[in-house]
Amino acid sequence: MTLLLFTGERKQTACYQYKEGGELIWFNVLALNVGLLVILPVIIVQAMWVRKKTLRLPEPSGARERKSELSDTKSGDKKIPFKVLVVGDSAAAGVGVSTQSDALTGKLYQALSQLFGESYAVSVTLHARTGLASTDVIDLLKQEQCCRYDVVVVSIGVNDVTQFTSLTTWRDNLRKIHHFLLQTALCNLIIYSAVPPMHAFSAIPQPLRFVLGQRASLLNRVLENTLSLLPFSRLLQLNVFNENGEGIAELMAEDGFHPSSVGYAMWAEQLVRLVNKELVDVSKTQKIDT
Repeated sequence: MTLLLFTGERKQTACYQYKEGGELIWFNVLALNVGLLVILPVIIVQAMWVRKKTLRLPEPSGARERKSELSDTKSGDKKIPFKVLVVGDSAAAGVGVSTQSDALTGKLYQALSQLFGESYAVSVTLHARTGLASTDVIDLLKQEQCCRYDVVVVSIGVNDVTQFTSLTTWRDNLRKIHHFLLQTALCNLIIYSAVPPMHAFSAIPQPLRFVLGQRASLLNRVLENTLSLLPFSRLLQLNVFNENGEGIAELMAEDGFHPSSVGYAMWAEQLVRLVNKELVDVSKTQKIDT
């Protein structure tokens, strides 16, 4: 296996354009806002109740960087470095489990190490914090030093849903985050996890759950449209439903909002599959070119 995808010449994009995907999305926004006005008193009461009653879990303990040694202790041969950065909100930070080993960072490190074997020195670094929306992630990234990564994983959106971030601001923030990562992380693959299906969060009562679910769906549509025009970007959509269309309980933590250890493992597995697919596709392309 080669890492041609992450070591080749990087293309530069002068500017990004955006298509809203037709007028339907704006009609949906208008319809949702009108409906929200009708049930606003109920929504406010429910939002206050959820904020007061929801179990608040801390971020897990443990190192926020997992890495292998660059040299093989037996042969002394140097390993090929493969560096991953995880950026975002409380889900990225691992809320829902007690240690980082059971969170996304730990599960991702384990899965990548298994995929690449002994010839690669895998490292996974975490820059995330509970409560961050897309605007906050931009500020977080500005505080970090420039460092080369092969892959960046971005997890944002839930707090943009609950804070009712406008679609225009959401789109602009996605562009800013992407541009910043391309310039500072120097990566050739940025994977964005879709906003989770909040209509399936059993801890949220109806009709608040429906409203937040609709907002999450709108943000996901903008996310998909925006990424289709951003270089080196991929969208990961996780299937958290069973054959009956019901949310899989074992994937959720006890607070009903964040992933469990099983959920983080599934998330990491899907990320690794996508990374591996990108490697294979690029390897095939370069073989054809030569």
